[in-house]
Amino acid sequence: GLNNSNSGPFFSPANNANPILNPETVISIEAGWKQIAFDGKLQTNLVAFWSEFTDFQTSAFDGASNTFSLRNAGSLEIKGIEFDAVARPWEGGSLIVGAAWIDSIFKEFEGAPCTALQSALRQCPVTGQDLSGRRVDGAPEWQLSFIGRQD
Repeated sequence: GLNNSNSGPFFSPANNANPILNPETVISIEAGWKQIAFDGKLQTNLVAFWSEFTDFQTSAFDGASNTFSLRNAGSLEIKGIEFDAVARPWEGGSLIVGAAWIDSIFKEFEGAPCTALQSALRQCPVTGQDLSGRRVDGAPEWQLSFIGRQD
């Protein structure tokens, strides 16, 4: 596995002893396979991965103040499989196809800011909402791509 960390915490100008953000850390495991066949006219790649973030740093929208802020989101797990292939069927031409399944879930994110609509409808607890067990916004479960190119 690989251990990694994001930049250290930000400090409050009023009190440098208390960090506003905890450092983000990640443990990642990745395994893959790459093959080149037909005299280099076909290349395929397959990779499976798993990452677990602790104190994940995310930009969160605060509906009450209508602002974005950087904050820790507890823990996050991302796992998936990606496949891509590049075919070169003629001189200067290439066809590229890719597919990915990615499962990104907040394992823990208590006190998450509410949306503007939740705040307007007064459907959000004062302490924020609990997004634990929910998918990460903006992280599609499936991604597909197809590219044709002539040099």
